[in-house]
Amino acid sequence: MGSALSVRDIVSERAIYDRERAVGLAPTSYTASKLIVMGLQTLLQAAILTTAVSLGKPGPDHGVVTDSGIPELVLAIWLTAWTSALLGEVGSALVKSGEQTMPLLVVLVMAQLVFSGGMITVTGRDSLELVSMIFPGRWGFSAAASDIGLNDLLYGPTKVPMFKKG
Repeated sequence: MGSALSVRDIVSERAIYDRERAVGLAPTSYTASKLIVMGLQTLLQAAILTTAVSLGKPGPDHGVVTDSGIPELVLAIWLTAWTSALLGEVGSALVKSGEQTMPLLVVLVMAQLVFSGGMITVTGRDSLELVSMIFPGRWGFSAAASDIGLNDLLYGPTKVPMFKKG
């Protein structure tokens, strides 16, 4: 969600950025504006997504860190989407043209899906578990799974990594 939102952002504005930079735009101001705008956009997306899903399914009664289940779930989804959006921004800054962004987006999304722990089990597999730690999808999936009590809903030996209330 976040990467798709931002992967074409910087590469499409490169000419504008270069022109503005020539007349005094500070890179920190540009970066801060991207952080703020992506943060607000992904917060809106996370709130809409969580609201839409909560209409059809019961939400968590309480969270892992707080006693509020839905706000904590929105927070977990938002932070995951925002971090993924920032990954998309970095990728957008590294490519030279808009055509190069779609293959990059596919790689970002597939890596997030595979290493999140939702498609294949990464816990207990030393190399996969170590690599998965660098992906925001892993942390977001674990946080959301903890909030909704996913391990209680699963049957059999399948377990997902979860956070515990300390």
